[in-house]
Formats: sequence, structure tokens, C-alpha cells
Amino acid sequence: MNKIKRFVLDILKKDTNYKSLIPYTVDYKDSKVPGSFGGVCTYSLFKSKIYIKEKYINDVGLLRHEITHAKQFGRLWIIHTTLYSLSSTYRLFMELEAYREQVKAYNYKKGLDYSWIIDALYNKYNLEMSKESIQIYADYMFYDIIKR
Repeated sequence: MNKIKRFVLDILKKDTNYKSLIPYTVDYKDSKVPGSFGGVCTYSLFKSKIYIKEKYINDVGLLRHEITHAKQFGRLWIIHTTLYSLSSTYRLFMELEAYREQVKAYNYKKGLDYSWIIDALYNKYNLEMSKESIQIYADYMFYDIIKR
């Protein structure tokens, strides 16, 4: 892992309890969430909208995951959506940050398996990298939460 990527991951590992510059709303609607995803965050110029499948109405982790995406958009606005679309590395880092918040909500204990995150990142996000590479970044990002 090069120094720049490690630096970015270190920043993302910090507490993401910052306020979004853009307001967001949450709605539970299956029809707005594509395929095998549990939720999605959409953006307009002045607002983010989070949609979560109804069966996940009590899933605080998924809600935190999507709120993290709304906050990410609030940090960089249109630059975020452009980078997320064009850069698989940026997309990986943003998803790792969101999954980190999701995992924190589930109160994972030492040694618990999180291969479902690696599978999701590999199969759903078009990251153009191997599962092994994704695993390396995830291990680094989640080390202090899961390996304690």
C-alpha cells in the first residue's frame, strides 16, 4: 500500500461524526433501491436523499452506511460524484468509510468475519481489483474495530 493511499485511509479511519453541509432525508422504499443493494444515496445540488429497502427498516448499520455517503457528498459536492463515478480507488475508499460506520453500529467483536463486505465490494462496485487487494485495504481500515 503506497503512502498516499495509507494517508487517505488514515483520515477516513478518524471519527466521521461530522455534520454534512448538505441536508439529507431518509425514505424506506424498495422501488428506489437497485437490485441486491440494501440502500442507496442520491444527490442533487442542495440535498441528498437516502432510500433503504423496507425489510431493513431496523438496520441501524445500513442507515449509518448511507448517511456516511450523504456526508461524503457534503464534503466535496459535485467533485464527489465525479470521482466516485470515474475512480475505482476513490469509490473503494468511500465504500470502506461507509462500511466502517456500518460495522461500528453492529458492535463487531474480535475476530468476527466480515467477508460479506469483501464480497460486496468485489461483486457490486466495479472496483477493477482483486479480492485480495480489497482485503488488504479492508483489513487496514477495520483493524482497530474488528481485531481488538
